[in-house]
Amino acid sequence: MQIHAGLKRRIALVACGLVSPLTWGQTRAAVLPTSRWLVDVARDEALARRADPPMASDVRQLAALLKAAGRIDPMLPDPPRWLYELYSVAGDVTQAEAALREFVRLDTDNLAALQNWLALGDVGAANLEDRRSTLLKLLEADPKPVVPIAAAIHAHAAQIDFQRLDRDRARMQLDRALALDAHQPLALMLRLDSLEPGARPVPRLKAALDVLRVNPLHVEAAWRAAEVLDAAGLSEHASRFFQHAVDVHRRSTGDGDVPPDALLTLALSCVRRDDLAGAIEHVQRAIAAEPEHFDARMFLHWLLEKAGRGEDALALRRKMAEGLSRVAEGDPAERVAQAAWFYCTIDVQPERALRLAQAAAKALPAEPFAIRTLGWALALNRRYEQAQQTLLRVSAVDPFAAYQLARLMLDGDNESGARKLLETLQNPPTAGPAFDLLASLGITLPAASTKARQAELLEVLDDFDRSTLEYLADPARFVSAELSVENSAPGSAEPWWIVLKLSNRSSTPLALGPGGALDPVLMLSFKMSGDRDRVMDNLLTIRFERESLLNPGQTITFRQTIDLGPLRRASRASPQQLQRVTMDALLDPQRAADGSWGPSAGGQRLGAVYFNRLPAKVDPDTVRDLIKSAADGELLERLAAIETCAQLLGERQRRDTGRLSYEPEYVPAARLAAALLAALEADDWQVRTRALEAATLIGFDRQMLAAVKHNLKHEHWLVRLMAARLLGEREGAPFAATAEALARDDPDELVRDYAAGITARLRRPPTSQTANPPP
Repeated sequence: MQIHAGLKRRIALVACGLVSPLTWGQTRAAVLPTSRWLVDVARDEALARRADPPMASDVRQLAALLKAAGRIDPMLPDPPRWLYELYSVAGDVTQAEAALREFVRLDTDNLAALQNWLALGDVGAANLEDRRSTLLKLLEADPKPVVPIAAAIHAHAAQIDFQRLDRDRARMQLDRALALDAHQPLALMLRLDSLEPGARPVPRLKAALDVLRVNPLHVEAAWRAAEVLDAAGLSEHASRFFQHAVDVHRRSTGDGDVPPDALLTLALSCVRRDDLAGAIEHVQRAIAAEPEHFDARMFLHWLLEKAGRGEDALALRRKMAEGLSRVAEGDPAERVAQAAWFYCTIDVQPERALRLAQAAAKALPAEPFAIRTLGWALALNRRYEQAQQTLLRVSAVDPFAAYQLARLMLDGDNESGARKLLETLQNPPTAGPAFDLLASLGITLPAASTKARQAELLEVLDDFDRSTLEYLADPARFVSAELSVENSAPGSAEPWWIVLKLSNRSSTPLALGPGGALDPVLMLSFKMSGDRDRVMDNLLTIRFERESLLNPGQTITFRQTIDLGPLRRASRASPQQLQRVTMDALLDPQRAADGSWGPSAGGQRLGAVYFNRLPAKVDPDTVRDLIKSAADGELLERLAAIETCAQLLGERQRRDTGRLSYEPEYVPAARLAAALLAALEADDWQVRTRALEAATLIGFDRQMLAAVKHNLKHEHWLVRLMAARLLGEREGAPFAATAEALARDDPDELVRDYAAGITARLRRPPTSQTANPPP
């Protein structure tokens, strides 16, 4: 992706080497540079201390490690990426926004991160207008911005304008966004949400289908498309969209049913298809979910009478009357209005209806239902002029009000006025109680408008590929997901890289991210078989964000290291043991009500991936080369050799103390220890840093402990930080006083931050003060 000049001044290019080959022994290995390695140290530590929410001391220590990585390589985007996740989980919105802003500055191609940042808004913006201005200034530097970036900025500016209730300016921004990118997901959803309920059916259907094209799992879009079609008398076409919305809802939420109001909509659709039994079933389910749902009970009464079930209707009427008999004018206004409507229509009591309706209308002067009810009550009490004036306020949008007003006009021999009134009714009903009332007036309206509207809607529907709705049944048919490992036989000191490839096999762009067709998140489970069998279900969750839209034929690739937590501990603790690893993955995981994990509505269960972590070779020549590399090899070769020396020494120590389940080959422990001791005293600060972390694998004698403690006074800040980290883990509570002194007196802020986290952790209650022994 190219970056236009304006954004180039805000966004730096990324340049980071990742691996380097080693030559000692017969194993071609790789090692992460210090900055990238520190990120994984922080990720590993986070996994070991996983808590919800994370403790403040842990957040402070993890942030210090990630900031250290960023200080060493200011162009590396990984530190702010993981800082954003850390602060988000911790609930620190300000720090999360700052980290995400830095991530966007460094990772120029990451449109998903940019959109996340745009959604969060600028931290320094005092109000919505300032936020809007901040966004649009990003476009002022160059008249030819990168299209997806410009479209995203316009879409977010439109969202702010809607929040500011400036609908005209919001629509202008939406038009600009969609002119640049007709599939911009946020802009499409905003256009759908911005349409008024009384908007014309054709644009409402177009807006809903445009959202469904990029996100077949958008329940609201499917539902609105169904409502438009159903209201126009195209119920058979609507039923497919209704069913799709219900299926996605159930799959996404795990709930047994849709909300009561949605069940009433489904019931009305059944009435349009002359399926009274189905309609009654839907309404009864709504009442079972919400026993006091007034509209559902009124609808059920009408259905029961229409189905000829008079006794059931009478029983329901009596039950409703019993509950509403205690309603008084001072009760909640909505409940008062409901009681008034009941006494206007089912249990007709004119005086009581008027008294309650007047109280409701006074409390809810702009509510159409209260206005309609008052108009009906006035008509029942023969106050016809007042009734007409009241009903006229809502007769264009409320079919019940239109019916009552038209009837009053007919009673006054004003058939032409009644006809004109009904012709101006917006979205006239095509089924249900209001439809029957309007039909009873005997006024036949021209059918041409209905037929023309249906033809327009069918034309829009013909342009929509309805196979898109099959995404729910088989997401893999639309998006190919391939998970692999870069190296199927890594050595004991090598990182484990996985690669995820996503390819759009469909003919339509698909929205990525939370709430999209696919959220590119992997949940990884592992089995290890070597010195013993290990099962690590749902161990790692990794979010892969880059694009917000996956276009037809497009493939995007993600890489990430995964040797963390118990995987890393098991591998490092058994360097001479072959470890067979099986990795299972859920793409876009979702947790069920019973706590189990599975793929979400748009997710997939990927095939198992197998690889072997090879054992280290320990023949005399290889060990000699290993120790030589630890002393004077090229930097990355030297760092890998130090790690392997520590692994082999720790393994030997555990064998000698009877804490190993297998018999490793002999290694010269004294020479390995000497190599580590030399690394702890090396001139190069990176060598010392790696040696301090590798020393977590071994037990200390006095000389080793003294060398570690001596690093607390080293001139380089990262050496001091890693020495404090090692001693805090190894010594536990006795190290608290030293950590407190470092937190107060060390000249470097990151060392102070990390030491303060150690102090807080070691000052916790006694149950949390246990030191971490070597493995």
